[in-house]
Amino acid sequence: MFAASVEEGGLGLSPRSIGLVLGLQGIVAGSIPIFSFAPVHKRFGTKKTFAFGMAGYILLFLSLPVMNVLARHDMRNAMWFVVGLHLLLSCTAFMSFSCVAVLITSSAPSRSSLGTLNGVSQTTISAIRAIGPATATSLFAFSMEKNVLGGWFVYAVLIGVNLVGLVATTWLKDEKRAH
Repeated sequence: MFAASVEEGGLGLSPRSIGLVLGLQGIVAGSIPIFSFAPVHKRFGTKKTFAFGMAGYILLFLSLPVMNVLARHDMRNAMWFVVGLHLLLSCTAFMSFSCVAVLITSSAPSRSSLGTLNGVSQTTISAIRAIGPATATSLFAFSMEKNVLGGWFVYAVLIGVNLVGLVATTWLKDEKRAH
């Protein structure tokens, strides 16, 4: 997305700009949750925080085509503003990862099954992390090459998957709160 030309649905950024954006995202997404996850989780609980994170992903995916539209109209300052919002949105979205760890741990039927459960979950996560980027990149290329939904098909799929995940959060049990 960042490296692809504007005409191909990307932003046409230089390698230096891409490195800057990804470096900032690493700093922002790595440091802000350190201070914000615990208070948010304490106040709203795992289920609501997870749902909030999933909703954050929807906004994150919506911001990508918005950036391209702004770049197409040569509105670079507005595009960079949305890139900044994208970085901040990643913080809320990434909170869902912490919630997944809490949900997996709390779903163990016994203490003795925790190791097996964590092993299976880490294996599954690793497989998804191997398949996910290639799938998303292929969908991006397919969307642009075949002009499916005006080139926005990839975002419809990503948002659709997140909507399914968001609906699935309604099936999670509410936690018993101590306070």
